[in-house]
Amino acid sequence: MRIQDAPRTDGMAPLPGYFYKKPGVSDHYGLFSFTRIINPSEEDFSEVASEQRCDTMSTVGPTGFHRWDDGRGTCSCGSADRPYRLTGHHHITFPELKVLAPVIDVRPYTIIMYMELKNPADEVASIEGLHTEHCRTLQELFRLMYEWKYAHDILGSREEMAKVCAGAINMLDIPAEVQRWITEEMPPEKVGRYLAGSTEARTRNEDIPDIPDLFGEWLYGKISTTRGIGTYG
Repeated sequence: MRIQDAPRTDGMAPLPGYFYKKPGVSDHYGLFSFTRIINPSEEDFSEVASEQRCDTMSTVGPTGFHRWDDGRGTCSCGSADRPYRLTGHHHITFPELKVLAPVIDVRPYTIIMYMELKNPADEVASIEGLHTEHCRTLQELFRLMYEWKYAHDILGSREEMAKVCAGAINMLDIPAEVQRWITEEMPPEKVGRYLAGSTEARTRNEDIPDIPDLFGEWLYGKISTTRGIGTYG
C-alpha cells in the first residue's frame, strides 16, 4: 500500500495516511522533523530530567537540537532566548501542540516526528529558524536529511544534525530508485540552498513534487511499523 492510499485519522494518534501531504492542497500546515534521542542513562538526559518529561523518565525519547549555554547566555542556534526544555525548541512547546506523533523509528539516531501547532506562525518560524530540521512534507524532510548526510560524508561536518542524518540514512536502507528521486528530482532544501550561496536558503520552495509510488510504498511500510509515544525502551 502507498501512503497516499492509506487510512487516515485526525488527532493525537493519526493513522499512516494522515502523514501524506499533497503539494498545494494539504501541505500548508503541520511539521515533520528529524530529532536527536534522549537516553536516561546518559548525562545529556539531565537537560530534560529536571523537568520530568513522562516519556523519557525510564526510556529513550525524541527531542530537538536546541541547547542552552549558560556560560555564553545563548542557544546553540545563536538565539538569546532559552529553548523550551521539554522539546528542545523555541516555538514548539507542549501547551501549543495540537498533534504530536512519531512517524518513522530510526533509533539509535533519530525518530522522525510530525506535529501541528495551535499558532500557524510558530510553524513558519520553526521551518525558517536558525536550526534546519523542520519541513512541511516527508519528501522535503528526506531531501534535507540527504543534504545533511552530504555535509557529513563529503564536507566533513561534525554538527549534531549532520551526524544524526548520516547515521539515519545509512540505517534506513532506502531503495536506490527512491534515493535517486530524492537527490535528483526534489529541489534543493535549506542546506543545499545555503551551500549554493542562496541568500534566502530558509525560505520554502513553492514547487514541491508529489511522492512517487515506490517512495509512497516504502514510507507506508516504515510508518505502519513505528510505535506510539512512550513505548520506546
